Amino acid sequence: MLLLASGRILATPYHYWWGYYAHYRPAGTLLAGYQCAVLLFLFACCWHTWRRSPPGSRRRQRAKLLLIAFGVAFTAAIDFLPCWGVGLYPFGYAMVAFTIATIGYAAWRYRVVSVTSRAAAKHVLRTLSDGVLVLDDQGHVALANERAQSLLARDAGELLGRPVAEVLPSVQHRAERGDTPSLRPLRQEVEFTGSDGRRRVLNVSVNNMRDAHAGAPLSVYVLQDVTHYRDATDTIRELVYFDQPTGLPNRRHFCDKLARTLAQAPGGRLSAVCSIRLEHVRRLAGVPGEHAADQLAAAVASRLTEFAAAAPRDTVTVARLQDQQFALLFEQAESVGSVTVQLNRVEQMLREPIAAGAARLRPLPWMGVSLYPNDGRSVEALMQRAEAAADQAAEARAGHAQFFNAETNAAALRALELSGRLARCIEKDELCVRFQPVIDLHSGAVSSAEALVRWNDPATGPRLPDEFVPVAEQSGLVAALDRWVLKTAVQHAAQWRAHAGPGPAVAVNFSGAHLSAASGAHVADVVHTALEQSGLAPHRLEIEITETKVVATDSAMVSSLRRLRELGVRIAVDDFGTGYASLSYLEQFPVDKLKVDRSFTAAIDRDRKKTALLQSILMLASQLDLEVVAEGVESAEQVDFLPRNGCRFAQGYFFSQPLPAEAFRQFLSAGAVSLQES
Repeated sequence: MLLLASGRILATPYHYWWGYYAHYRPAGTLLAGYQCAVLLFLFACCWHTWRRSPPGSRRRQRAKLLLIAFGVAFTAAIDFLPCWGVGLYPFGYAMVAFTIATIGYAAWRYRVVSVTSRAAAKHVLRTLSDGVLVLDDQGHVALANERAQSLLARDAGELLGRPVAEVLPSVQHRAERGDTPSLRPLRQEVEFTGSDGRRRVLNVSVNNMRDAHAGAPLSVYVLQDVTHYRDATDTIRELVYFDQPTGLPNRRHFCDKLARTLAQAPGGRLSAVCSIRLEHVRRLAGVPGEHAADQLAAAVASRLTEFAAAAPRDTVTVARLQDQQFALLFEQAESVGSVTVQLNRVEQMLREPIAAGAARLRPLPWMGVSLYPNDGRSVEALMQRAEAAADQAAEARAGHAQFFNAETNAAALRALELSGRLARCIEKDELCVRFQPVIDLHSGAVSSAEALVRWNDPATGPRLPDEFVPVAEQSGLVAALDRWVLKTAVQHAAQWRAHAGPGPAVAVNFSGAHLSAASGAHVADVVHTALEQSGLAPHRLEIEITETKVVATDSAMVSSLRRLRELGVRIAVDDFGTGYASLSYLEQFPVDKLKVDRSFTAAIDRDRKKTALLQSILMLASQLDLEVVAEGVESAEQVDFLPRNGCRFAQGYFFSQPLPAEAFRQFLSAGAVSLQES
C-alpha cells in the first residue's frame, strides 16, 4: 500500500485486465531487493537452527515451521518481479496472505512473541492469591495489588504514598534505617482489625532488593491471610492444653510450664508444686443435681484463679489435672514458711461452702507439696512427689498441707510393691488358712473356729495379717482377699464332723472397708454362693467385723449385715472394747456375738480398772442376750475367772495355736480339751 501510495517516487501504475499494478522505478527496485535480502537472511538463520537442533526437539519443530513460513514469504517476493516485466498476479497477493497467517500461527503455537516484563509483572500481581506491597526507600507504599487492597480493606488511593507503619502498625520498615538489603526474607505474623471491622491475621514476608534502574532499595511485602489457620490452631491448642469445663490449664500445660520454670530457675531458687485433691464432698442442704460435680469444679477453679490473681504477676499458676484434682505452681517461693502461709489461705478458701443449684457443698481438700530443688529437679519427680504427699494427707486426714516425706514415700512404694505381689498370690491361690478353736468353757468342747489367713511370701517369708491386710484395704484387694478366705474356710468346715452331731461353726473376718464399699451390696450374694457350693449350713458360718469399723459404720454396711442375718449367718464384733462402742448402740446393730479384745483378758487380776470394765461388759452383754468370747486366753487363772463372771467361750494359746486344716481336723478328733493347765 505504501508503494502504491507513493507511486510517483517508487513506481508507475499500469492497467491490466485484472486491475492496476505498479511498474517499479529504481527506488522501488532497491526497496524490493532489500526486502528479499532480509527474507533470505532470516531463511538462512532458520535453516542453520534446524540443522543444529536435535531431531524431535521443540526447537527443531519451531525452526522447521519458520522455514516453511519464510520460504512462502520468499516466494511471495515475486510480487516485485513486475519491475522486470513479469506479470504473475494476483497470485503474489495470495502468497503474502498465506505467509502472514503461517508466521502468526508459529508465533502463537511456539510462543515466539512474548509479552514485555512490565506487562507480565502487572498480570502476575493482578492474579496473585497473596497480597503484595512494594515500598520505596522511605518506607512508603509505591504499589499495592488488588489482593493487598482486599486484605487491608483499603483501596489504592488509601494505600499509595502512605508509610507502612500506618498500613500495618505492627510491622517495622527496616530499610529506612539504611540496612543492607538481605536475600533472606524476614517473616512476621500480624494481627489487626481492618477498617471494615473484621479481625485478620496476616503472615507478612519481607524481601529487600534494589531497583534495577535507579539502584534505590525497595522492600516487597507479601501478605498471606492465615486467619482461619490461626483460629483452627487456637481451637486445637485450647483442646490440647486447657480443661474445657473450667478453662484452666490441664496437666500437659501445667507440666510444660513447670519445665520452663525449672529451665529458667537460677541455682538455689525455691519453687513449689502443690497437688490438691478433693477427696470428699459434704452435703449441707438439698440434693445436688446431675451437674453438681461440674459446678463444684468450676467454683473451686474460680477460687484458685482468684488466689493466683492476687499473687505477684505470673508467680502462681493454677491447673486442673483430673476431675477432682487441681494443682498450684509457686515459681518464686521465698521460703517453706511463706508457701505454708499461702496454702493455709488456699485451704480456707476451698473449705467455704459452695452453692450448686439448690444444694450447698463443702469440699474437703487434701494438699500435698513438693519443693524444688529439695524433692527433685525434674518435672516427673516433682509431680509424683506432690501427688504422693497429697495421698499421705488424705490417709492421715490432715487438716493442712502435707509436705513430701521421703520416708513415708518409701513406705508407700513398699506397700505398692507388696500389693502387687499379694494380687498375684490371690490369683494363683498361694495363700493358706489357719484355724484357731473357740472353746466352750462349760464342757471343753470346740464351739467354733476362727479362720486366720496366712501368707508365705516367697520374697520375705511368712507374713501376718497385720502386715498385708491394711495394704489390701488401701489397694482395693480386700474384697478379693475376703472372698478367697470365705471360700476356703467354708469348704473345710463342711468336711468337719464331730463325734456327737455336726461340726463346729467357722468364723471368717470381713473387712469393714469391703462391707461399706460399693461391692458391699453384693456380700450377701457372695456368701450365699459360697454356702451353696460347699454345702455348709448358714448357721455354721460367722462373719466377724472389728469394732472400730462398726463405730465408723454407714447405712451401706448396716444393710449388708442385715442381709447376711436374713440368710441365717451369725454376726460377731471382733476386738470389742477398743473402739468406744456403746452397748446401747449394739442393741440396734445386727450382732449375735462379742469377742472381747485380748487386752481385757490380759488385764485379769493385774489391772483392777480393766478387770472391772470386763466384768461390766460381760454383765451388760448377758442382759442383751449376746454371746461373749474372750480372746487371748493364755493362763488357767483366766480360764477360771471367765466362766465365773458370765463368759462361756474363750480362745487363745492356752487351748491351741492356729492350726492347718488337717491338724485342726485331728484336734477335733481328740475330743474335748482340758480346762486345767498341763
